Amino acid sequence: MASQLDKRTCGPGRGVGQERMPAAGRSGMRPEWRPAEGSTATPQADPSPKEAPRVSSPDGPPRPAAARRGASRQSVLVVQDPQALGEFVTAWEDLAAAALEPNVYFEPWMLQNALKAFGARDNLRVLMVHNHPSGRPDPAGKLALLVPLQPTLSFKQLRVIESWIYPQCGLGAPLVRAPGARESVARLLDWANSEGSGASLLALKRIARGGPLHTLIFQVAVEAGLHPSSTDAAGRGLWRHAEGADSDAALPIGLRRRLRQKEQRLAQRGHLRHRVLQPGDDVGGWIDDFARLVRDSTQAGASLLASDQGRRFFEATIEEALRRGRLILLGLDFDGAPMARRCLLTVGGGAVALETAYEEELAMFSPAELLELHCLRHLHALGLQWMDGGAASTSRLLNEELTVETVVIGGGTDDPVVSGPPPQG
Repeated sequence: MASQLDKRTCGPGRGVGQERMPAAGRSGMRPEWRPAEGSTATPQADPSPKEAPRVSSPDGPPRPAAARRGASRQSVLVVQDPQALGEFVTAWEDLAAAALEPNVYFEPWMLQNALKAFGARDNLRVLMVHNHPSGRPDPAGKLALLVPLQPTLSFKQLRVIESWIYPQCGLGAPLVRAPGARESVARLLDWANSEGSGASLLALKRIARGGPLHTLIFQVAVEAGLHPSSTDAAGRGLWRHAEGADSDAALPIGLRRRLRQKEQRLAQRGHLRHRVLQPGDDVGGWIDDFARLVRDSTQAGASLLASDQGRRFFEATIEEALRRGRLILLGLDFDGAPMARRCLLTVGGGAVALETAYEEELAMFSPAELLELHCLRHLHALGLQWMDGGAASTSRLLNEELTVETVVIGGGTDDPVVSGPPPQG
């Protein structure tokens, strides 16, 4: 039975209701998906048992992947033309709303803008797994999984297919429908281990360590006789709402006192104003403030606004997030000039920080931390439960740490992959 989805307390590393599907007992003919007329999408049919890719098992000789998995009621579709994604947007939105782990960066309105802005030269494709409950091919079948991929070469010249991470993309977790997630992940790994993928290894980047998807990938890979490992771990700040405490009370006393003193010193030198985007505000003015702060600082290299295509993506994202009611813009002004700005996107019961900029000439007053404090107070007032501070966040004001890493899956015992044990917990 499908578990109830509750996004009020989920966030990076926490799922929204995970169904554990039995490893066996699925039956029915494997369907062959056929794209709609005129589509440039490429269907990836299940290999027949005679031609099935072979995987090594620690308990015996290699065996066909299809025989191990059992007949599937799912099919894989690989889309290489971004324009062809438009026909899947409704199903894609439905998948994002029911995902095991929410990932705003791979929702259609963000990923399509990112593909347009950054994906022209990366030989990208978007892989989808479709459900077919009747066991028959059905182009209207529900989307069960979606992830953007790109082929590349490892340092040992192995062919690798990896999840695509665009600038400021904080998470790389595939969108996986919570009910039936185990079967969908198994289907992804089967495809990656087949000749259709054209690769020796699958690398899923920026997966939240210890989250339900991370754990499930390791479990399914080990059960399939594959070899998962983790690499490129990186930590960043994460804030979670503490029950019964306001945003200031959760901070260490010494830090709270120092920030209060800096606010007072600023107030003595001029006028400090806390800004929040209000209905009817000029969003273009906010974007110009971000650009001005980035241009005059050393932050430019890591900012979306450092390039023309990055600014176009930022503008398109802000406009669509505003239309959807999922945009939070916060700022600090000092004597009428922008001192710090932050853009957040809401997802489920929390938010992710997309872009942050501040005036470096006022570094002695810790504008980044004062902005963070303003941000936490606002999120608390809105009743949001968590915030992912973004790829570069190390703020002392955030009360937890999120570790993301690349999960690498190799197919055979002879693959030159550093194998690791399944994650604990």
